[in-house]
Amino acid sequence: MAIKKKLWKKPIISEAEIGKCRYCFKVVFNTDSFVSFLSVDENGQREKAHHSCMKKDYYKNLMNKDKEVHNRLG
Repeated sequence: MAIKKKLWKKPIISEAEIGKCRYCFKVVFNTDSFVSFLSVDENGQREKAHHSCMKKDYYKNLMNKDKEVHNRLG
């Protein structure tokens, strides 16, 4: 008896809007790399941000703190 071949359907990738980025205020989609924060925005939803925007802001703050420490010591 012949074995029936299984035909798998390719899953449909649905893209949904998650919200606005905390830093650049552009729309964040579920297919993007994003971060969700514990803080809540004006709609009662958690704030979201693109991972790259959060990373840029982190390094920017790190450089500013480093400059402040250097200015105090130096």
